[in-house]
Amino acid sequence: MNSVQALTGNTVETNLDTDEDANQTQQSEKDLHNECHGIQMQILGLLSEGVSQHYLTDKDRLDYMGAISLEKLEEGGAVSWEQKKRWLEDNMRSYVPHFLSEARHMTDEFMGEISKAKKQKWISSSSAERWRDRLFQRSTNWAETKSFLIQFKKGYMENWKKLSEKRKTIEGKKKELKVTAKEVPELKLLEKSGFDELHFFEKMRIASEALVALNMYKETSEHKKKLYEQAKKMMNGAIKSRFIRQDRAMKWIEDLFSSKLPAEKIEQNINGKMTNYIGEWTKVKYRYDRILRRMEKGVPPGTEKLNEQQFLNLLYKEKMSYVEEAEHALNLIDTGFSSREIDGMKLEIRSLMAQKDWEGAKEVLKSAKAIAQGEDIYELDSMDRFIKQFSSVEEKETANESAANINEDIRRELGNVPASIQKLYIQALQYGPQVFASLCTLEYNRTWCWNNGYLDAEKEDNLYNKSFKDTEEIVENGHKKRGLENINLDIIEDNEKDKAMRPYENTWAPTIIHMDASDGGSCNRLLNELKGKERARDYWTSLIVKNITYEKQRELTLGTNRKMKSSIRKLHAKGFGFSLIGDPISLN
Repeated sequence: MNSVQALTGNTVETNLDTDEDANQTQQSEKDLHNECHGIQMQILGLLSEGVSQHYLTDKDRLDYMGAISLEKLEEGGAVSWEQKKRWLEDNMRSYVPHFLSEARHMTDEFMGEISKAKKQKWISSSSAERWRDRLFQRSTNWAETKSFLIQFKKGYMENWKKLSEKRKTIEGKKKELKVTAKEVPELKLLEKSGFDELHFFEKMRIASEALVALNMYKETSEHKKKLYEQAKKMMNGAIKSRFIRQDRAMKWIEDLFSSKLPAEKIEQNINGKMTNYIGEWTKVKYRYDRILRRMEKGVPPGTEKLNEQQFLNLLYKEKMSYVEEAEHALNLIDTGFSSREIDGMKLEIRSLMAQKDWEGAKEVLKSAKAIAQGEDIYELDSMDRFIKQFSSVEEKETANESAANINEDIRRELGNVPASIQKLYIQALQYGPQVFASLCTLEYNRTWCWNNGYLDAEKEDNLYNKSFKDTEEIVENGHKKRGLENINLDIIEDNEKDKAMRPYENTWAPTIIHMDASDGGSCNRLLNELKGKERARDYWTSLIVKNITYEKQRELTLGTNRKMKSSIRKLHAKGFGFSLIGDPISLN
């Protein structure tokens, strides 16, 4: 929710010289309190309507109301009752309608797609019911639900359609050949009652195998039949060794034996292209296995450790890009600190790629290529391939988008930021894209640590309790070049906070910063630190803000932070800075 108006309001002026003035002030505050409560109840009513109509859940409603509680408003900087009232009015006027409209539209669209899939017989009635239950009985927050709905639209419907069309082709072939599973055993699995409950990849493999068997049923060439068995044996070996996903392996065979090619051409393909590809799949899988073994000693910051199934799901070019980048990242850890500008830029690119900030990564990559020489060129080319393989974001055309509209987009996204840390976000945005991007990176690093087992709730509690003593020792004795530093910015006086900030000069080690976003001194010191571009610091430092849960911070890194980074970059590129109210600020 957005405290745009609240953070700029004036506190209620009081005059305590007389009892009459004091009584009037008390009455005024009581009236404002009641008005704030009334607005909260109106918002609750709108959200409850969404719950009753099944496009919001009880959790959605609870999360939203928690974010606009009086306690959260105060944590975000809305101190006076007038500020709280203005913020709530702004929230009800702008953000509640946007949230409800988005949730309603995406839910209706999802339900329409499920109904279409059921009507077209792409999925069974029981499957359709399970998908509806998955949405209505979800326990995820709205950001994660939204991410799932977007992914559903991109992938699931198309997959269901492909499988349905393949099954129709199979049924047509069966009628044409007048055969059953008795004559073509490969049809048995396809016709079993539990087929619809299998994973999509398994269903596609079975369907492809059945279709090829039908195509081969009346094949008179013994040579071609032997080639079919040879190809199946080769691909089954690749499947068993986890070199290729099962549905893709059978699709290869399906395409080859449905092509009407003569046996000689098929044999050339098997002994040539297929054999070569299996060899390449084998090599890249061995490289992946070596990477996993190296990662047992530690995962490089920002690098995603894919499990075997995740790696198997990648296309070959994606696998190659992944292993190249993972190897570079592991080598970087072994090599250690470098003062070369190009190495710092590579750190920044890797961090942005890890955050899926493709726009930011491309921007830094372009600058890095301008100064790259020798081996650096090959490493940057590897990054370029990685971005091209994994970036699925269609960049929005913004050349004609006005600065005012971009500024408004940022304000709108602030509505997704908890009130307790909005002031921190607003200050960072006003400092510009570099500071805000660094703040987002420090937040992301915490998420990365959780994903890779370096942090969890218990570990964070232990580190926080230990941070009091650790910070005092750092302030008294200075910083180390190696090893974890565990810093609590809130426990020291403002004039001593500089001593707590770790200077990344020839330093190659992790840092954790604990901070209360309502502590103005801590926030100011952190943001002042981020004004100075220090890529090693951003690469190694994790920020734990005590005012929000890890789950909420992770939610921000999944979407809101990326959108706001993109917008603040574009706003500055047009010569304007972010403004809470009114027009954006000219930088000229």
